[in-house]
Amino acid sequence: MSIEDLRSLRDEALTSVAGRSLADQYERGAILLGWEGLTGERGEADVDTLRVELRGVARAGSYDVGRISTSLQNAVAYIGKYQKNRSVSPQSTLTRADRRRFEIVQEAQFGSNLVFRVPAIDIEPRGLDVGRHATVAGSALRELIATLPEADDDAWSPLGVMGAPPLVRRAVHDVSKAVADLPDGIALRLIPETGSETEAALSHARATLLRTELDNREDVIDEERHSGLLDGLRGTRRVFYLVKDDDQEIVGAVDAAMVQEVEQFEHTRVTMTLETTQWVKKNGRLGDKAYRLLRVEPAQEQGKFYPE
Repeated sequence: MSIEDLRSLRDEALTSVAGRSLADQYERGAILLGWEGLTGERGEADVDTLRVELRGVARAGSYDVGRISTSLQNAVAYIGKYQKNRSVSPQSTLTRADRRRFEIVQEAQFGSNLVFRVPAIDIEPRGLDVGRHATVAGSALRELIATLPEADDDAWSPLGVMGAPPLVRRAVHDVSKAVADLPDGIALRLIPETGSETEAALSHARATLLRTELDNREDVIDEERHSGLLDGLRGTRRVFYLVKDDDQEIVGAVDAAMVQEVEQFEHTRVTMTLETTQWVKKNGRLGDKAYRLLRVEPAQEQGKFYPE
């Protein structure tokens, strides 16, 4: 049996224990320890696990695997770069240092499933298996999953994507271009070492739409202020819903750092400062506005009329 045959068996075993229970962690550790003893290859320490299913594919070929893996790596690096410096230029490109800093490791493939792990850093200098924390890639990966649609029938997330910061949009665009070439898209499940699992899905149809909508086009960015009833996050993770005082509705993106603040003001009357983005159409006209929340505060009381 060749080393590649053994590697395939190792990958299959790792894929079968992708959970975050203590038993799963011990089993993964035992598999990697056995692999190191057999081959001399040392396994990476890890914190978060991302499982990606290429739907509609019995066994993913190297071309599809390469495209999905590269697009996810790029997406995490773009978001990480934005999180590190929120004033970074929207035209910024990825450097070799960016890719190393925000790396996620493709650890295994089994059939149509890919397993990625976020490398960990040991706080204890002697490398003891305590005190691990995710690298900066972990935060970027969680933001990517939270930005993508929760499910195929999630009608709100695309509106949040369109209003997201430019580098986050570029991240989703990279993933959408790769997924649009798959028959049924992808399903993603992020399994953190602590906390709840998070799922996302990007169908072929949704990816094709986002690939087109997020293509590099001229845009016009502005700010607006609106008051009305904040109707919360509408069951989605990064999208607010505001019913204005004139009964018109605004749906837009919420950065991760502002989610708790939005939840605090849910079902109350607020004033929002919003960033608007409009893309220039081929005929020179501006398209619909995409909104992103910049600030939220309690609205001043509306004037009341008291009859004499």
